[in-house]
Amino acid sequence: MSALTQTIRERPVLSYFVLTLTYSWVIWAPMLMIPGPGEIGPGESDTIIWIGVLLMYLGGFGPLVAAAIVVKFAGGDLRTWASQILTWRVNLRWWLATLGLPIVAVAGVSILYIAIGGPYDFGALMVPILSYVPLYPVARSRLVRRTGRADQK
Repeated sequence: MSALTQTIRERPVLSYFVLTLTYSWVIWAPMLMIPGPGEIGPGESDTIIWIGVLLMYLGGFGPLVAAAIVVKFAGGDLRTWASQILTWRVNLRWWLATLGLPIVAVAGVSILYIAIGGPYDFGALMVPILSYVPLYPVARSRLVRRTGRADQK
C-alpha cells in the first residue's frame, strides 16, 4: 500500500478537504492573469472572459473530484458511490426550492437595484442564467422520473 493510499484511508476527511482545495485552486489560479472587463482593448476578443467563466465552472467540481478520489483510494466502489449520489428521495417541493430560490433571489435583488435608481444592463444577467443551463437536463430528467410525467409534444 502506498503512502498516499494509507494517508487517505487514515484521514479521509482531511484528505477530502486538501484535495478539494488543491483541485479548485489549481484550476482557478490562472484566472488571476485574466484582465478585468475594463482592461480589454477594442481589438481584443471577449474569449478571454469566457475562458475565465469556464475555469470558474470547472474549479467548482473540486468537491466532486475530491470525493471520488477519496472513495477510490479508501477502497470503495465508485459505481456504488455514484449511484448513491444520484438516488435522492426528496419531495418535489425541495427540487423546486433548490432550483427556483436562486432565480427568485437574483430577480428580487435586480428589481430592488433598478427601483433605487441603479443602472441596469440585461446582458449582465446572462452569465448567472447561463450557469443554470448545464443543470436543466439533469434536473428535468430527475423530476420526470420522480413525478412520472413527461412533456407532451
